[in-house]
Amino acid sequence: MYQGDLGIIGDPSVKPHDRVYMYDTYEDMMGMFEVEAVVHTLSASQGFTTSIMPDVIARHQDEMEPSSQGLLNTICSVLKVAVTSNIAHNLWSASVNNKLAVSLAKSNIMYGASKRLNDLAEGMSVSSGMSDYLDTHPTAKQLFENLNFMPSDENLKLNRFTYLIDDLAKGTLNTLDDSFDDFIKLFGKYNSFEPDEFAEMMMKAFKKDNYGLTSSHSEESIKAASDAMKLEFDKLQKSMNKNLDSIDLAKFVEDINDSEIEYDPKTKNLIDDVIAGKRTDKSKVLSELFQDDEIAKALKKGDKLKLNGMDELFNGFKNVINDDKIGFKSPSIIKALRGGDVIEDLMSVVIRAVKLN
Repeated sequence: MYQGDLGIIGDPSVKPHDRVYMYDTYEDMMGMFEVEAVVHTLSASQGFTTSIMPDVIARHQDEMEPSSQGLLNTICSVLKVAVTSNIAHNLWSASVNNKLAVSLAKSNIMYGASKRLNDLAEGMSVSSGMSDYLDTHPTAKQLFENLNFMPSDENLKLNRFTYLIDDLAKGTLNTLDDSFDDFIKLFGKYNSFEPDEFAEMMMKAFKKDNYGLTSSHSEESIKAASDAMKLEFDKLQKSMNKNLDSIDLAKFVEDINDSEIEYDPKTKNLIDDVIAGKRTDKSKVLSELFQDDEIAKALKKGDKLKLNGMDELFNGFKNVINDDKIGFKSPSIIKALRGGDVIEDLMSVVIRAVKLN
């Protein structure tokens, strides 16, 4: 089916049955293929080269194959943008008039892929656990920094917070039976929002000037926006805390232990901390307990585990989520929680720094 060989700079890691992602801008061909055979050559005239004979990727009753291909194609697509972006960024700094860098960064092929991959990379970077993953994987972190979507830890966290707020603003709850799963997710997002850390990241991000681009806001206006954001969130917390009074957290964790639910080991550590009096923040503890799949299933069924005050908690949170005057549906509150015009200004600075679009 496939004819001809691919010649590349010597790569001793290539072996038969490997998968290779080809990105040929000249012939406008891209995609994955399997290595049928490989020949490594070392000569005085050409140096070290590798010749690859491509083969078609076929699957037979492999349920994981479509998912694997989709994931690998996505990763390789991000990598090709990262490489081109990094080249363009370096040439931008080194060239006299920047025309070569602009040509690379603005090429039709790259422009066609950039919007989709921009959204993809941004979504991946703010997904659950990605921040911790990037902290422990410097190579992956460097990739995202080279992409220029998240040029610093501050911008990474700012995006995460704004995504949390947007998700809460879009959320809608009906009854506990109908919206139990949505309630668990939204309640987790609500408790993941840290206004003090958000305010700190806003200030740090605006004090940095990595790309020679500055914000039109002063330090005083940024502080005023962060204070307004914290004030609005404090009001929401006070409204929510009224619905937590009827919940006995110690009794609930005892019921979890008595129910013999096979919960996650991390949940056991949390329960031990509650019993020892080390964790008393009801809202966050409940949110973390709800994130355990087995506990959530038991609560939803109601046969092995029940939480006294669950109805009051749900109804109070429902009001905060659904009410267009006092909750996350209120445009004025959402604007304050997102840092007012400050965050929008920061994002525009970041977007101007990204040379792919």
